[in-house]
Amino acid sequence: MQPGYSRYEGVRMTIEGVVAQVLAEHTRIICRNVEAEWENMQGITGKAEMHSDLPVIIGNFVTATLDASGQKAWITEFGSGSKMDRESPYITAYLESEHFNQWRLHSSRMPIMGRSEGEYLDLDGNVQYSSGRMQGLDLERDGKARFQPFSPIHLIQRAIKLETPAIIIHIKTAVAEYMVQKLTMDILIYV
Repeated sequence: MQPGYSRYEGVRMTIEGVVAQVLAEHTRIICRNVEAEWENMQGITGKAEMHSDLPVIIGNFVTATLDASGQKAWITEFGSGSKMDRESPYITAYLESEHFNQWRLHSSRMPIMGRSEGEYLDLDGNVQYSSGRMQGLDLERDGKARFQPFSPIHLIQRAIKLETPAIIIHIKTAVAEYMVQKLTMDILIYV
């Protein structure tokens, strides 16, 4: 690889490009770590998928995005039933979505409640059916394991916080190497 050139695109590398490469590497690490933890979790049904888009450079600002989806991902991050994290940045969208059981609003605790008769979508987008026999009943009080609330773990948030020191060190090292390489190139060009 020539000094000052990206190993990915063969174009001249900028300092923002260096940071983007570091972020791309660490977002992949975060995704792998979260997915490994999801695999080891018991008692939560549903899908959990996570990926990161390539970092985006806008001017001299670099941003990386992590996307998680699926029922298991949602529940491990934000909890369920009466233990659901009501401070979630996505709570309003969830409460207004077709996935949310409106019967839960009849209690200040927002427990898992019996649904009205008919079809509904779970958080994975699968069609489920409720007989309506338990419509409006607090199913958490039933004591059955499948209706127990789940406390939020904030797994993704925790994985990001754990990886942040490594990201900072890696960015500092990569930027320092880039600057030394750039200075060396400039000296060779102007001498």
